[in-house]
Amino acid sequence: MIEKSDRKIEVYTDEADNEEDILTALGISPDSVLGIVISNTSGIMIDNTIRILGKRSLARRDILSYNRNKPDGLIIVADDIFGGVFAVNVGNYSVGWGIGEICYFAPDTLEWENLEFKYGSFLTLCISTDKFDKFYESFRWKNFSEDCKKVGFDEGMLIYPFLWSKEIDIETADKKVVTIDELFNMNMEFREKFKIG
Repeated sequence: MIEKSDRKIEVYTDEADNEEDILTALGISPDSVLGIVISNTSGIMIDNTIRILGKRSLARRDILSYNRNKPDGLIIVADDIFGGVFAVNVGNYSVGWGIGEICYFAPDTLEWENLEFKYGSFLTLCISTDKFDKFYESFRWKNFSEDCKKVGFDEGMLIYPFLWSKEIDIETADKKVVTIDELFNMNMEFREKFKIG
């Protein structure tokens, strides 16, 4: 799929010494699509926008470390530079979507949304289609393609006024590169403050 794709895709394969058994720790089958991605990559970057998480690396965060202290019953499998998060439901019965389905934490609403497909389909859509071009249409600005090249695998673009605010004008908004943890934690704090979900 990657070889045939028109997307700009970087596959990272470096790994750290004394790697933890991520699949066992997260309860993921090595024969699943997610298990294969984790076992064979330390991350995949798609169009400088979506980051698929993989095994441990000295150069970037991995799926296990990034999921420590994150929502129960969900495994975050990918995120984007806007602070959006893709997660698989592995046992959270309070969120309203099925086990194994992918949901998206939307930075423009601060809500989890069911995308109604599973990890394999998610990966196919990211790599082989333009579905996410339309998905992110309202998040992009005139110089987006150049600006997103400045954002590393472990970083995000803090946009102010915030994407969820009524005042947001994506063209004129201030844009600053920050760590993805800072962006994620800030969004979760606002979600809790506004009592969303």
